[in-house]
Amino acid sequence: MGFRVHRAETLAWRKIGDIEMGDMRNHIDATELEGHLAFHEPGDAATPQLMEMRLNPHTLIAPHSHDDDEIFFVAAGSLHWAIRHWRKAAPSSSPPARNIVSAPGRRVYACSTSAPAPTIVSARPAKAAEKTRSFVL
Repeated sequence: MGFRVHRAETLAWRKIGDIEMGDMRNHIDATELEGHLAFHEPGDAATPQLMEMRLNPHTLIAPHSHDDDEIFFVAAGSLHWAIRHWRKAAPSSSPPARNIVSAPGRRVYACSTSAPAPTIVSARPAKAAEKTRSFVL
């Protein structure tokens, strides 16, 4: 399986805060809503989704999980990462640019960013976005 990566200027970039998300909006930090995202590949039942996010420094991504595994590539900047499972915290990490992080399915994770502003690319099953669960920890 392969991915097609597209030139940034050809993608349909959207401000996260402008995306319809129903009740999920109540669980998303205002700093995340200021970021932007675009899909290199939307994915379908047979192929994964490839999404790129450009976040501001000091963005907080609230604790949440997906049913399926997700892989992140930190293309620029850094991401401060924490995964929780059954109320047991795993050690947090701060992968610098050009590193890959894996978020196992059904594990709660949260992240924050610092300067410089990060660019993150994630790959996950297309259906994962439909089954996001938010948590207040």
